[in-house]
Amino acid sequence: QKKDSKIVHVDKGMDHNCKIVFRDDGDYIPGQCEAGDRIIILQLQTHARFVRKGDDLLVHVEIPLLLSLTGGGTVGLVHLDTRCLHVSIPLGSVTPHDHVMVVQGEGMPVKGQPFVKGDLYLQFKVVFPAEVSNDCAALVRQAIGGRAAMTMPFATVDENAEDVELVRLLPSDLSLWGQSNGGAHTQDDLNDDDDNPEAGAGGQQCAQQ
Repeated sequence: QKKDSKIVHVDKGMDHNCKIVFRDDGDYIPGQCEAGDRIIILQLQTHARFVRKGDDLLVHVEIPLLLSLTGGGTVGLVHLDTRCLHVSIPLGSVTPHDHVMVVQGEGMPVKGQPFVKGDLYLQFKVVFPAEVSNDCAALVRQAIGGRAAMTMPFATVDENAEDVELVRLLPSDLSLWGQSNGGAHTQDDLNDDDDNPEAGAGGQQCAQQ
């Protein structure tokens, strides 16, 4: 049987197990039957950082303990398409470990609508120091018990980075992940979910955008 190669065009937003069909390009027996179809079934690879569910993406973002406790800093995030996003955490905002926030319209492109995207969910992972000195511990206790500690920025310097806006969710609330319908969630949707939170997790991981 002769082997040949085929160039396959993958549209933006195609998901796991999507089929690409080449009509009348399959096997056939001359004089006995017509050629069948050649069917390509996509198998998405696991990505090291991003997890896909529907049109939405989830990524873990590490932040230092000081930024978690006091806010007032910026975290740089490199997206799948190599763009750098700046995520600002307001001064005085406490970000617990595993806290979830969302950037609307920064998820996967919607199949057939490449300019419409799902949402990007950020789950923050607080990096704790291995140990602190007695003097440092005393200062931290004094700061938390009284005035807020002095903050410092944790920004990734990139003059081409884009500033994005976060929508705060309930702690560890991923019930909307994978249901954005092309970034169509509004603040009212998020508020409704705050009133009736349900657990939601899992999903197919993606390789490329």
